[in-house]
Amino acid sequence: MIIRSASQSSRYSFSLVSTRYLGGAADIFGFLLNHAMIGDKRGYSSSMETAILIRRGKWFDKFLREKCINLNDVLTVFNQMVHMRPLPSVVHFTQLFTAIARMRYYSTVISLYRRIEVVGVKHDIFSLTVFLNCFCSLKRVNFGFSVLGKILKLGYEPDHAIFNALVHGLIIEGKMIQAMGFFKEMVKKGIQPDLVTYNTIVKGLCKTRNILMALQLLEKMEEVGQELDEVAYNTIIDCLCKDKQVTEAMNLFSKMLARGVQPTTGTYNSLIYGYCVQNQMDEALKVFHLMIGRGFKPNVVNYTTLINGYCKSDRINEGVKLFKEMRCMRLAPNVVTYTSIIGGLCNSNRHVDALRLLKEMQDFGPAPNLMTYSVLLKGLCKYGHAQKALEIFQTLQVSNIELDIVIYTIVIEGMSKAGKLDAAKELFYSLSTRGLQPNVATYTTMIHTLCSEGLLHEAYQLFRKMEKHDCLPNTRTYSTIIQGCIRNNDLSMATELISENLERKFAADAFTASEL
Repeated sequence: MIIRSASQSSRYSFSLVSTRYLGGAADIFGFLLNHAMIGDKRGYSSSMETAILIRRGKWFDKFLREKCINLNDVLTVFNQMVHMRPLPSVVHFTQLFTAIARMRYYSTVISLYRRIEVVGVKHDIFSLTVFLNCFCSLKRVNFGFSVLGKILKLGYEPDHAIFNALVHGLIIEGKMIQAMGFFKEMVKKGIQPDLVTYNTIVKGLCKTRNILMALQLLEKMEEVGQELDEVAYNTIIDCLCKDKQVTEAMNLFSKMLARGVQPTTGTYNSLIYGYCVQNQMDEALKVFHLMIGRGFKPNVVNYTTLINGYCKSDRINEGVKLFKEMRCMRLAPNVVTYTSIIGGLCNSNRHVDALRLLKEMQDFGPAPNLMTYSVLLKGLCKYGHAQKALEIFQTLQVSNIELDIVIYTIVIEGMSKAGKLDAAKELFYSLSTRGLQPNVATYTTMIHTLCSEGLLHEAYQLFRKMEKHDCLPNTRTYSTIIQGCIRNNDLSMATELISENLERKFAADAFTASEL
C-alpha cells in the first residue's frame, strides 16, 4: 500500500489504493479529482477546467470498468475516497455507485449512499437517480417514489431516466395498472415519454399478456411521431408467437419492414418458433430461408428452434439433417440442441443414436443437464429399454448431478411398465430419505402401478395420503383411481370417488365415462 502523507504535500493528504490495481498510475485516480483539487488553477479558464474535469471523469469511469472487477475492488476504492481530504466530488462517488449497480449489488449502493451523506457529500440529481434506480431494481418502488419526492424538494427537474426507472420498478413488482396510470400522468403533465419509456411499457404489457394494449400503444407511438426501433416490434412479435398468433405476428413483421425498422435474428427466431409450436414446419423453414436471403447468418438459436420443431413434429430425419448442417457451418450445438435431437431420436425409437449423442456430450461437451437425462430416460422407458434406463439412472445417482422429482417419476413409471413393481415401490418409498417430495405426477404414476397389479387397497391408501402431504389430486389422479376401482370390480368405491370428484368440480375424463 502506497501512502502520500501531509509532509509530502502541504495541500493534500490521501491514501492510495494498492498498486496492483493501477500498474504505474501515480495515485488512485491518476489525477486530482475535485474542482477544488485542480491545484492553484494557474489561470485556467473555466472552459479549460471543465475539459480537465471531463477527461478525469472519463479516466475514472474507465478505471472502474477495467480494474475494479468485483465488489471488493470497488469497496477498496470507496474506502480510500471517504478518507481523502478534501473529499472527492459527488460526481466521482456517483461513478463508483454506478459501477456497483452494474454488478447488481443494489443494497450495497443504498448503504454507501447513506454513508457519504454522513461524511458531508451533498447529492445531486445524478447520484439521486442512481439511488432511486437501485430501490426500483430491488422491487421497493415506494422508496423510489420517496427519492423522487426528495429530488423535487431539492428543486431538480426529473428527467426521463427517473421516470423510466419508476415505470420499470412498478412493472417488475407486477403493478401494471399503476405503471400505466403513472405513464398517463407523465403525459398529462407535459412530460413526453422517450423510446425507452415506450419500450418498457410494451415489455410490461406483453409480459402480462395484454397484447392488444401493446399493439394500441405501438400505434400511439406512431401517431405522436415517436421514432421506433426494433425493440417494441420484437417484443410484441415474440409475444404473439408464444400466444400462437403467428399470422398476426407476420402482419406486424410486414408493417415493421414497411416502416423501415430492421429486424434482427431474434425477430426471425420468434416467427420460426411461432410456426414450430403449431407444427407448421414448412412455414418455419420459409422464414429461416427468408432470414438467410436478407443477409442474416443463422445462429445456434435459429437452428435449435427449427431442430426442436422438427423433433416434436415427428420429422426426426429433417431435424438430424439440420443438426449436421449446423456443424458443417462450424456452429457448436449447445445443450438445448443436443437435448432436442436426443428427445427426437428417443421418440422415434432410435435409442442407439440417442445414446451415441449422449456419449459425445459426456466426452466433448456441452455437459448433459437434467432435461437431457429426463428426455433420454423417458424415451428409453417408452420403448421398453427399462434396463438401460435403470443403468443410466444408477450412474446419475452416484454422480455430482442433483436429481429432481421429475427424474425419479420417469424411472418409477419405467420400472412399473417393465413389470418391476418391487423396484418401483422401493424407489417411491425412499424419496423422503432423499429429501424429495412426490408431486401429483409421481403419486398418480404409483397409484396406476398399484391398481394395475390388483393392489387396489394400497392404491386407495396412497391416494388418501396425498392431501396429508399437501399434494392435491388432479383430474388424472381421480381418473386413474376410479378406473382402477372399476377394473378391480369395486363399484362402491368407484361411485364414492366419482361423487367426490364432482364435488371438487373435476370433470370425469372420456375414458372414465366410457368405462362407466
